Amino acid sequence: MHHNRIRAAVMGGLDGVITLLLVVVGGLGIREALLVLVAGALSMGIAEFASVSAQRDAALKHPILPVESLRKEFNPWDAGISSFLSFAIGGGLMILPLVPHGHHWDSYAWVLGGILLFMGGSYDPDSKYANLKGGFRLLALGGMAALITYGLGQLL
Repeated sequence: MHHNRIRAAVMGGLDGVITLLLVVVGGLGIREALLVLVAGALSMGIAEFASVSAQRDAALKHPILPVESLRKEFNPWDAGISSFLSFAIGGGLMILPLVPHGHHWDSYAWVLGGILLFMGGSYDPDSKYANLKGGFRLLALGGMAALITYGLGQLL
């Protein structure tokens, strides 16, 4: 079982998408967005590694399952690497449209909206939300966050 790796990948990917979307909409340029991408991916990887390590250590103190099984289930390296890569890929998708042209909001909004819709509709294929409802939910939440960040970027 690799529940921690899957959870870390979903969390990292969604965090990368949302974080970089908000950074770009807030008015930062490609240079700043790349710095946030690297810092965010490293932060997610380190935090996930620490979180799963603590979870594993707690489970080993009072094991319900065999110790070897717990060590496989709670693999901090798998979780940390999954989170790091997912953040980097998700965030990279958010800044990719900016690389050749800079800020072209009309095409950028369509690309970002499509990515949010796709990710929201596909992140948990076993749940009742693995459809358009989940996609539109993430699109609406991401859109609201983008409007708030854009407004703050204009004020500052």
